[in-house]
Amino acid sequence: MTPAFGLQAAYVNTDESNNAIAILFLSWSFLFLLFVVVGIKTNLVLVGIFVSVTVTAVCVSASHFLAAMHQNTISIKLEKIAGICLILGSLAGWYNVAHLLFKDQGFSFVLPLGDLGPTRVVQIEAANQTDILNTPMTKEE
Repeated sequence: MTPAFGLQAAYVNTDESNNAIAILFLSWSFLFLLFVVVGIKTNLVLVGIFVSVTVTAVCVSASHFLAAMHQNTISIKLEKIAGICLILGSLAGWYNVAHLLFKDQGFSFVLPLGDLGPTRVVQIEAANQTDILNTPMTKEE
């Protein structure tokens, strides 16, 4: 939270603040869960990133709810789990970036992403392609 916004001053005690932050992260977790569902048809790396971010948001939300109920030992453990999940998600993100860089630079190898979508084979006949390329453009009068 940005201190200049004065959001923390709006809450009388830390329990209210923890509950508000927990609701914020819980709402974000629903959006991230939507990303997981939509991303299922892409690849394993992207799904892994979204799953790790979703689990992170749920753990942080639960951690703040528990902190508001003064269950600090479990709250701290959940925040550590959230940190581990976020590190794993960031590693998957860097792997995805490396894949894109290798692919963009034309390397002879590509890092596998574990494609989950339907395989689409596009076939262009050489004769049709040659006819299109060799047809002179005429100016319509």
